[in-house]
Amino acid sequence: MVQQVVAGLSCLVPAQAVAEAHRCLMCHDAPCTAACPAGVDVMHFIRALRFDNPRRALEVIRRTNVLAGICGAVCPKERLCEGACLRNALRDPIRIGALQTFAAAHEMAHPRRAARAGGPSSDAPAVAVVGAGPAGLAATDALVRCGARVTVFEAREAPGGMLAYGVPEARMPYAFVNAEVSPLLARPGVELTPGRALGRDFSLDDLFSRGFRAVFLGVGLWKAARLAGVSEVPGVLHALPFLEAAARHARFHGPPPAVGPRCLVIGGGSVALDSAEVALRSGAREVEVVCLENTDEMPATREDIAGAWQRGARFFNRRRVTRLQRGPDAFFLIETIGIRWKEPGRFVPDNAEDLPGTEARLVADTVIVAIGQAPDPDVVRALSGLKRDARGLVQVDPETGATSVAGVFAGGDCASGCGRTVVASVAEGRRAGLAIAAHLGLRPPTGPYEPALPRGVVS
Repeated sequence: MVQQVVAGLSCLVPAQAVAEAHRCLMCHDAPCTAACPAGVDVMHFIRALRFDNPRRALEVIRRTNVLAGICGAVCPKERLCEGACLRNALRDPIRIGALQTFAAAHEMAHPRRAARAGGPSSDAPAVAVVGAGPAGLAATDALVRCGARVTVFEAREAPGGMLAYGVPEARMPYAFVNAEVSPLLARPGVELTPGRALGRDFSLDDLFSRGFRAVFLGVGLWKAARLAGVSEVPGVLHALPFLEAAARHARFHGPPPAVGPRCLVIGGGSVALDSAEVALRSGAREVEVVCLENTDEMPATREDIAGAWQRGARFFNRRRVTRLQRGPDAFFLIETIGIRWKEPGRFVPDNAEDLPGTEARLVADTVIVAIGQAPDPDVVRALSGLKRDARGLVQVDPETGATSVAGVFAGGDCASGCGRTVVASVAEGRRAGLAIAAHLGLRPPTGPYEPALPRGVVS
């Protein structure tokens, strides 16, 4: 099953991977590595593939990015590693993302027997990781490498965070997510506790009273941001619950999301285009996307934009929804107006200026709002003792992930806001995991492919 899934994600067979690796210029100061938030040693992992050694390649990648295959498939490579590749000046960049996914796929297809022996000693310090999303998984990986015992608390029934409950099955099959995440959670010294949510089932004080020496918060942002004048209208859907319903239907046999024949999605990010794709796959005949940004200004990746367009979505760019109301027979009447940017290059709502005379009306049976994410109210209450900004995000030291409370660290969306890439969350989780290890007096592992510690982390 996993091998079939991987074939569609990587699109590379071994001979193609070796040939692609031979195109690499083997740059000494590789700009691709500098452009990767996780600092993946691209040159050395591609060199391993050049000699047909995908297992070694994966070892190199996973020194800094435990979600090698997932990031290779879903990260915006054109803005990161592949965008910085010097091959762009010659023709096409090296397909770094596909090579990463190929290396992970090879391991899934040819797994090594996991050794349960060893692991942290029984008197090793215990750390609680709250949230089994990308940041929490990366922190867990770093902590176990350093010799800590880790208990991962996950609010939902399966690990993966947004990868499991927010990314459409067609874009990131859950079998692939599970195949990459499961070996990490099966390591000696790691315990997964699903169905336990911060603020609902336990507090930070509870964790410390149970003997945990430190806590990492990777709780994500699971509430949808609301659009004034639209979100309050009965029947309007929000992207995160909609995508979670679709994921539960595809992966955990839940009921399918209900979508009418005409669907309108408000927003220009990847979550909005994921919602458009799911709507099309769930029975909508027409899907229209209204967003403030022009096509080349949208925060969604080029792949997401092209994919949504090819599947039949229509785009209404540089437009703002001014009013939404219920029409006869339960459909929606949507009024929009064209906008321009007051300051060039700043694509945020408060920089948009309406253009009189460009008003237009749209009609839809289903409206989905996808304009951002916010913290869960239960989590906000549970974190009342931590310094947070006006948006409710946890304030952290950018070098270590340390919060205002000693022993509590954070990373990912709950500290940086929505719109982060998976690889950025991985980098923040790993950085915080190493900082926690240093805080507990643990030394990081050493080896030929171990990178230097992130700035601010002292062993």
